[in-house]
Amino acid sequence: LSDRLVQFYSYDKRSLCSTITCYLHSGIVEEWLKDHKVLQQVVFPGAGLIDLMAGSIIVSKSKSHGLARNKFSGLTIRNMTLTEPIVVDTNNCLELMCCVNNATNTVEVSSRLNGRKIIHSSAGFESNGNQHNTIMSTIPMRVMELRNTNMQSFQCSTIYKSLKEAGLDYGSKFCLLSEAAVCEQGAICKLQIDP
Repeated sequence: LSDRLVQFYSYDKRSLCSTITCYLHSGIVEEWLKDHKVLQQVVFPGAGLIDLMAGSIIVSKSKSHGLARNKFSGLTIRNMTLTEPIVVDTNNCLELMCCVNNATNTVEVSSRLNGRKIIHSSAGFESNGNQHNTIMSTIPMRVMELRNTNMQSFQCSTIYKSLKEAGLDYGSKFCLLSEAAVCEQGAICKLQIDP
């Protein structure tokens, strides 16, 4: 997602902040985002904010260290706070700014409304080298451990029905759970992602 949104990069030497400017334009809204509604309003998903933050951090780090984006690995985002939802006006383009401070290892996503800065989310981050690969290699083992426990299956459609009744109307592009099972130790979910 961040690859489709990131438009402009700038760096302020005084504050040591990189600002990555992104636009939620009608193409993104029509193709993907219009299906994500909360109380009848199109809202940018929290997972999209995480991806936007991670993408902005990678752009900032790769520019400041002269690395190709695909050479950057091992990023941890910590203590993320969602302070204000990004409600999308489907008729207008929304400008988002991601400010990455490499001195304090913090990132902030904001926008402007009538000249007033609105902070939507903030977080800390750290670079972990290749730790990401180590974490990913242990996931299949954990899944096998869970599968060997007494799992209870349930219908994913009931999750989406309950969410809709609570005002979270996930359109078909966001209803990705196809199977789920739970136990005391955790849960296993199968996602159906169309290319």
